[in-house]
Amino acid sequence: MKILQAGSKQPDLNRSLAGWLEAKLEMPRPFREPFSTMGIFQGDTLCAVVIFENYRGIEGTVEIGAAATSPVWLNRSVLHAIADFVFDHLGCQLAVFRTSGNNKRACRFLKKIGCELTVVPRLRGRTEAEHIYTLSDDTRSNNWFGK
Repeated sequence: MKILQAGSKQPDLNRSLAGWLEAKLEMPRPFREPFSTMGIFQGDTLCAVVIFENYRGIEGTVEIGAAATSPVWLNRSVLHAIADFVFDHLGCQLAVFRTSGNNKRACRFLKKIGCELTVVPRLRGRTEAEHIYTLSDDTRSNNWFGK
């Protein structure tokens, strides 16, 4: 896997990766800037995009979203790159992941890496809850991928 980090220094690439993610997620409107993206390539093929948005430097938080064409993209090196960007480069103390409660694969993975879960009923509509997972820098430092 090849990881390509984009951001304000590469605005065209950053916007292009965000556009791919918007299409994959079938979003009704574009992401609001500022944001940074990370493209994950298998060979020359883009197979996943991770977005870092709603960064709050004073509070030390950032929201992370992602989509992929297959589950094989999220290996240890990609996970380390994401965590290094959030906790080491941005200096965040908390990462926030939001997903549908129906996304069983994402929910299982986020629990596996030590995220804490908060469920907000109906946030995704009358019949669907939003699952908000948080991962602190302390938890990251003490779990299997932070060591």
